[in-house]
Amino acid sequence: MMTVASLVLAILVVLGLVYAQHFRSDSHGARICRLFDLDPVEYELVGTDLGGSRHKVYLKADGLVGVPDVVFRHRSTRAILIGEAKSRRFNGSVSRYEEYQVVLYMGLAWHRYRVPVSALIRYGCGQLVPLELDPDAYSSLVRLIPRYREAAKSLALA
Repeated sequence: MMTVASLVLAILVVLGLVYAQHFRSDSHGARICRLFDLDPVEYELVGTDLGGSRHKVYLKADGLVGVPDVVFRHRSTRAILIGEAKSRRFNGSVSRYEEYQVVLYMGLAWHRYRVPVSALIRYGCGQLVPLELDPDAYSSLVRLIPRYREAAKSLALA
């Protein structure tokens, strides 16, 4: 017959093994964290579109759908971090397209999770560039959607 102390010890051992397995340095989530210079003990991988992963995160709001390369969650603050991987070398600045893309992802993530959201763009040379959510920029981009759709429709008719 197991004593309470033996049972507690067995549970702690099992929890320790699960914890160790979850945070293995060679786990998929840990590798993705390291790609963005993040500590896998601090961040959990919510989903990724890198490497043909089946664990994509679809973000939907304001008539848009986006699939960022990576979505992380800070384990203690629950803040969301969008990771976007670019193959090009960093030339000293983020392109407008890249900035707008990431701003839209951050806005969509904010609508879904309702927690602070930021982003990291990782370039092919290893350079990391942080971005913060700018709600005004997000709203301005969303207001452009009807004009974009009208332009796309008239191009299709031409």
